[in-house]
Amino acid sequence: MLDLTGARARPGVAVQSTTCDPAPCTAELDRQAPDAVAQWAAATGADLRRAAAVAALAKADADPEAADLLTAELYALCGGPTGLVAALAGPVADCGADLDDRLVDWWAANLDRDDAARLRAKGRDPARWAEGGRRVLAAVARGLWQLRVAVQWARQSARVPALPRAVAVDRLHEAQTGRFSVHSDHAVRDGAGREVGRLAVATMSAATLAAFNRYGVELLGSVAGHRLLNLLVTRVHDQRLAKAPDWRAVQFEGGFAGLAATMPVRHNDNDRLRMLLHTGQCIHWTHNACTIGALWTWTHLRGNGARGPGRLRIVVGDALAPGLASAMRESGNNEPRAREARRLVPELRHPPPLEAMSERHRGPAWTLARLVVAAMVDDAERLAARGAVPIDLCQLADACGLPRDRVPRLLASWRSGDNDAPPLLVEYSGWFTLAEAHAAELAFIADGGAERIAGAEAGANGKRRQAWAK
Repeated sequence: MLDLTGARARPGVAVQSTTCDPAPCTAELDRQAPDAVAQWAAATGADLRRAAAVAALAKADADPEAADLLTAELYALCGGPTGLVAALAGPVADCGADLDDRLVDWWAANLDRDDAARLRAKGRDPARWAEGGRRVLAAVARGLWQLRVAVQWARQSARVPALPRAVAVDRLHEAQTGRFSVHSDHAVRDGAGREVGRLAVATMSAATLAAFNRYGVELLGSVAGHRLLNLLVTRVHDQRLAKAPDWRAVQFEGGFAGLAATMPVRHNDNDRLRMLLHTGQCIHWTHNACTIGALWTWTHLRGNGARGPGRLRIVVGDALAPGLASAMRESGNNEPRAREARRLVPELRHPPPLEAMSERHRGPAWTLARLVVAAMVDDAERLAARGAVPIDLCQLADACGLPRDRVPRLLASWRSGDNDAPPLLVEYSGWFTLAEAHAAELAFIADGGAERIAGAEAGANGKRRQAWAK
């Protein structure tokens, strides 16, 4: 594998060409440069890109999570028929000038046209290709960081808890509204009969399985289910920021009583809490964009007078832990549906106001609040440009099982807040934005919309440049 740890190239900078005999130089580069490109494709890709990302960030004062993000973006950028490897493949002529031209053209189409012009003006370094391409890959990594990924990292570093849309909407929302059913073959299927997960019954006793079939996955859509999800996502997010050694684990002293007091829930219904934990552990979810797996695993150590109170320990899976969207990005799939699946939907720190609803409607009302946030994420470009988005609350209420005649009363409480929660929304004649209490989450969504606008403009400019080149 190529050694990239010593790469120190900067985007737009190449050493001035050295004096050499053109014929031998051309012959040597013609032999070595295509071999280097082939090595990039054949070597252990993850290690190669990771080393380039670390080299590119050596002076950027960025932590390993930034290198993870840059590595994922390098994967998406360099692979495929229009990627870096494909663009640079083929024989070399004129002391590497032809290869350099290909790099500049690719840079202009994929990164930045002006920066590519500066790269061309700086001159060329044929030795770069003889070194196996390590410098140019580090240069691409640094250019990608400065021109694109640094902004994305700054937004991600705004540090609001969030879940990929594939989890928050495509799976959890459908489960919370009872759209899934468990079949005799232990497959979890949606209304169209598509398998979206499987029930790991090997970990269940007969009594637990019977209780599971009685309650169903709808428990995830209850107030207790929403509170548990909110508690785990925000707690794990904070523990990771604090660099806790076991940041995925959340412990509750006192066992189920401690969990009920922390959430909190109105009734200390240990049987329902236990079944809720079984639901998150025993259903292994799947998605076209990734294999999600279980939401969490858990253990319960019972207490007694001698040992003290019991202890409940929940360890979240990849679905609820930070980093899943970055891992999904490494697939290199940039089709619209794949990009949509990894959009980050913020988990609000404050619960939505629910006092205006009866007990039976509070779970669907919380599900509706989640869908409102997801709708803002999906329309983030307009949120960034206009500050608010149009949302049909009645239509979303239908998807949550909340009667339409409850929507006006619920919306009034969302605008004013209640004793347990601050206001959720601000309304402008059918257009909505998040209230001040959720300013961090609103800024996170709007920044994502601004990124999409900039990305669409860059893509359109790239297509125009390619059309002009033809």
